[in-house]
Amino acid sequence: GSSLAGSTCDAQGYDSGTLACALNCLGYDTSPCSSTCGNGIVSAGEQCDDGNLVNDDGCSSTCQNELVPGATRIQFACGEDHTCALLLDGNVRCFGRNDHGELGDLTTNRSYVPLEVVGIADGASISAGGFHTCVALLDGFVRCWGDDSEGAIGDGPGVSSSAPASVVDLSEVIAISAGGHHNCAVLLDGSVKCWGENNDGELGDGTDDDRFSPVDVIDVTNVTAVGTSHGVTCVVLLDGSLQCWGRNEHGQLGDGTVTSSLVPVAVVGINNAHSVGGGNYHRSTHICAALSDGRAKCWGDNTYGQLGDGTFTSSSVPVTVVGLDNVVDVTVGRYHSCAVLSDGRVKCWGNNFKGALGNGTTNAFLEPETSSVPLTVTGIDNAVAVEAGGRHTCAVLSDDSAKCWGDNRFGQLGTIERFRKTSNFPIDVVGL
Repeated sequence: GSSLAGSTCDAQGYDSGTLACALNCLGYDTSPCSSTCGNGIVSAGEQCDDGNLVNDDGCSSTCQNELVPGATRIQFACGEDHTCALLLDGNVRCFGRNDHGELGDLTTNRSYVPLEVVGIADGASISAGGFHTCVALLDGFVRCWGDDSEGAIGDGPGVSSSAPASVVDLSEVIAISAGGHHNCAVLLDGSVKCWGENNDGELGDGTDDDRFSPVDVIDVTNVTAVGTSHGVTCVVLLDGSLQCWGRNEHGQLGDGTVTSSLVPVAVVGINNAHSVGGGNYHRSTHICAALSDGRAKCWGDNTYGQLGDGTFTSSSVPVTVVGLDNVVDVTVGRYHSCAVLSDGRVKCWGNNFKGALGNGTTNAFLEPETSSVPLTVTGIDNAVAVEAGGRHTCAVLSDDSAKCWGDNRFGQLGTIERFRKTSNFPIDVVGL
């Protein structure tokens, strides 16, 4: 047949062209479709699009990934109870909980203000897991520090470290994501390697054996982005589709089942994703993705409304976050989610325990306030990035300052107010 079921090149993630039916009538022929490199929108066939046609800036003139030459803005990474910032000069500063050395300052003492991580001066991207932190360097190598009980440091011995350690057998890394107790990295060739805990198959190597050094994810290629969660890994492919693997008791693989998988499975109903976020914490059980049309979709556990679809019903397939049509990126906390919008605002939804939604309200009773629809974070109109932690959230602003809100029991908000245990509105991060 010739029916395209109403689909178009635009619906398939391209910018222009006329969609055709494949010769075998089993799918679409997208060869007449095209994408416009350099318009700042990641479309089908593009690994990246930074709004220019310049080489050697991390995204090539043909919109393919390059080894990152260095951060153009500060980057934040939020773990369960700690926060780290990658600065423009390549240095890293961390603050908050430090029981396992996750601050990387050679101690296990918590800090309410940012402390410099030892031995890192050439960071390119950063991600924080439950109780560990990893940085991809300018040369494509990776260093991690903190809890190594399940092999998340990736240096072989399985011993926690309060100083950065080099991940073995890993190079040409262009993106990294730290999960609850595991990590995954996207390589320049579009392949993925993972290491650490593997109880639920989150490493994607077809086994459930923990790995203390990186292993190849099987049957996945052309990857452009990666997101990790508790027992789950998801990737965005070059064509805008998604694949996930690992734990699935709440449907967090997005494949329409609640059956866990040791190998990648396709997420249903998404063909235009440009990023994917999972909660990098040991209790997070939902996933969200930002789409090229400005929407966001989430799936998995919805006990606290963290899917943002106006219900509290969990879903094993992606559901659309209501009221959002200009999403730049999305992030996932333990039981809440947030998105940064193109107009500089931040919206959050889900569990508001400790003020994690940042809308100026919270509930002191045993059952914390929740919202199943996005709420506007108070006092932010110039955000360029947002990162959710276990029960706290941080936003990077256009002037390279940062604000955080939510739980501050361990100092993870980066304020000098040591006796402030929570904040239900954004407060300035000091000492960056």
